[in-house]
Amino acid sequence: MSSEYVGAGAPLAKNLPLAALGASAIAWILLVLTTGSHLYGMPMSPRETITSMLEFLSAWEVMVIAMMLPASLGFLALFQTATSGSRFSMTRRTALCLGYSLVWMGVGCVAMIVGDTLYRSDGLSIWLGSHANFLAGGVFALAGCYQFSTLKRRCLVICSHPANFFMRYYRRGMGNALVLGLRYGLVCLGCCWALMVVMVILGGSNLYVMTVLTGIMFAERAMGWNNRVASAVGLACIALGVLVAASPNTMPAFAQNAAGWVNIGSMQLTHHGWTFWCHA
Repeated sequence: MSSEYVGAGAPLAKNLPLAALGASAIAWILLVLTTGSHLYGMPMSPRETITSMLEFLSAWEVMVIAMMLPASLGFLALFQTATSGSRFSMTRRTALCLGYSLVWMGVGCVAMIVGDTLYRSDGLSIWLGSHANFLAGGVFALAGCYQFSTLKRRCLVICSHPANFFMRYYRRGMGNALVLGLRYGLVCLGCCWALMVVMVILGGSNLYVMTVLTGIMFAERAMGWNNRVASAVGLACIALGVLVAASPNTMPAFAQNAAGWVNIGSMQLTHHGWTFWCHA
């Protein structure tokens, strides 16, 4: 690959993937319009279960598009520049996005399975539900500690400055574009999985939480590892974890969302809406 691609992401406004921004904007609009749908603990037939699984995964993808695409614009700009003028550029870009989406779709499947497993494990769900403040505090503490980990640092370096990663793994062809999307999706997952756990278990369908976490992930990547954003977020999460665990009444919403995630099957909360865990 020629050196012209190294700096392709620098003038981001020049090479900005408008389609990605548009998709993210549409996803946010969907989240705003559909927040508030509720369905609690209703028994489901096999057909309803399959429908709910598809609704859950669709809703998950909408959330991922809304939250993750803005932080990935630098990488997408590099790929757009590299494939510009190519005969099959649109096909390759589609394959790249598919590979990236498959990684997060897998994460959504894991979240769905874990949530429903806990829901069906009466003893464990009851215990976790009655100790929701410790679950919520533990999730915050986990996310905070991960901010200081070596894996977080390595993934954040790649996400902040994707040019070297791109030059190393970029190859022509639709299949290679799919693999590149998978690779970058895994790096993105390594960078953000702990914050997404906070979103899933503690954020519910709260758009404020989604907005804050989206801003954090964007700021981390925009400013790179050589800043204090990641460390500040880590310390804040640890402090919140201690506060929520020791004094749940100070911020009761987090413990309530944690209890709801454990005690209500995730798939049962997606009927007639794009939301996940909604608690009034």
